[in-house]
Amino acid sequence: MGSELLLIAAGAATAGFVQGLSGFGFGLVAMSFWAWGLVPQQAAVLATVGGLIGQMLAVLTVRRGFDAALLWPFVAGGLCGLALGLLLLQHADVTLFRA
Repeated sequence: MGSELLLIAAGAATAGFVQGLSGFGFGLVAMSFWAWGLVPQQAAVLATVGGLIGQMLAVLTVRRGFDAALLWPFVAGGLCGLALGLLLLQHADVTLFRA
């Protein structure tokens, strides 16, 4: 469990740094670490939660200029994409995923 925890921490730290600099990309960077040592279901959940936490922190910093009416199309698209991604993730082949 020690090496798996180290892999998760290294991926999260690197991805958090990149997201802090660019404002996006947590999942892309974290998956480059986590795809090699974690099963796809676990890596996907970690990437989603990590990216979400980073974006929520960013929202808190810009909340004064925030217009909720403009946000709904993005929320709807995200929910549709989430449902489709979760459906496809159940059928992911681990070997193909890592390749």
